[in-house]
Amino acid sequence: MFHLDDFISSWPWTLIAWCIHLILLGLVSAHCLQRRRESTSALLWIVIAWSIPVFGAVVYLIFGVDRVHDKGFQKHLADQRLLAARKSTVSLQKRVIDPPDSFSKDINRAMDSMFPDHLLMGGNEIVPLVDGDEAFPQMMEAIRKAEHSINLVTFIIDDDEVGRSILDLLAAKARAGVTVRVLYDRFGSTYALWRGLFRRYRNIKNLSLIGWTQANPLKRQFQVNLRNHRKIMVVDGKHAFIGGINLHNAHI
Repeated sequence: MFHLDDFISSWPWTLIAWCIHLILLGLVSAHCLQRRRESTSALLWIVIAWSIPVFGAVVYLIFGVDRVHDKGFQKHLADQRLLAARKSTVSLQKRVIDPPDSFSKDINRAMDSMFPDHLLMGGNEIVPLVDGDEAFPQMMEAIRKAEHSINLVTFIIDDDEVGRSILDLLAAKARAGVTVRVLYDRFGSTYALWRGLFRRYRNIKNLSLIGWTQANPLKRQFQVNLRNHRKIMVVDGKHAFIGGINLHNAHI
């Protein structure tokens, strides 16, 4: 049964709650309309903020705010300058150098269609590596032969035979004087992170081992869904391993 006294006693709190909800809704709506490029995405976030009072705005703060827009724009400008320089070089080389066999021509044609802004350059060789059984031994051999630098970025480094073997080898090369830089994703490598794998490689001269994350409330970073899925290793600026293989036993 409805009691008028209960309503009178609770209405100030109800009014305050509605005011907070409307203020947050207004802030989310204004931010969406100013910053989000896709109208469907903006409309979806506004509906979420309206349908889920307070928590909808919190979800938008965590997942919906693009905090790397300025850096992304700077990278876009740098990419355009790089591509402009590459196109002249690639066009010259492609007129002079033709892939030597049908298999290489097929790879060249497929890569050009998938990545038109990053055409393959003449004077290089590409070897497809199907799985970890093919890739890991060659990656480790390239690390052993490194003379100057090793740059590695990956989504997952696991605390297993593959992850430990590669990190041990990288640490050994760093101690031998090679500059080693490793960037792993803290979310993708959560298991190894919690088990303390990366602490074993601290304070090694010439080794930089950094975990990537955009989820740190102390630094006002809440972009928990912004992950680094790249898998790239470049040795001495001459040999590169790229693709979808993370550093763990699942790829063996």
